[in-house]
Amino acid sequence: MIVEDKNFLTQNQKDFISNVVCGDNFPFYLQEESTIGASSPLLTHNLIHRPEVRKDKYWNSNYHRDDFTDILKTFCIKHSLPFNEILRLCVNFSFNNGQDKCPLHIDHPEIKHNQLLVYCNDVLDKNSKTVICNKNKKKIKEVIPEIYKGVYFEENPHYHYFPKKGHRIVLVYTWV
Repeated sequence: MIVEDKNFLTQNQKDFISNVVCGDNFPFYLQEESTIGASSPLLTHNLIHRPEVRKDKYWNSNYHRDDFTDILKTFCIKHSLPFNEILRLCVNFSFNNGQDKCPLHIDHPEIKHNQLLVYCNDVLDKNSKTVICNKNKKKIKEVIPEIYKGVYFEENPHYHYFPKKGHRIVLVYTWV
């Protein structure tokens, strides 16, 4: 199941995204690999590291834990999705890094999980889409990045195109 929703955030959540996540004081850090084992750099803010690489610290940020969690809960409640535990939470800032797209991947290949992407900015390059595939790696959905849009899918293989102009900021949630 794939769900796209452009109208699930509250005004306070939109303000948080615009003023904090996309604000000029929110830190991003260079990550050389957009996916494990793939050299395609981007900037990221890992709030909860992947369980595959997590050491002992669960929450990895001083930023607004409740605000980030509430965004996911709002989507799950609206769409009657189960929610138990966040596996991973990050904010990815991608840009023209000289590569066309990141590799096809599943965020946690060994764990059955759900995924929500929330587009945080008005992306200049609408071709910097997210592509969701089926288990046989066949494209089933292209998602155009639009500010405040959420897209939900299960542990489907997926990839995204890096923007050729401007940048793209996306909240990435995985959970069980």
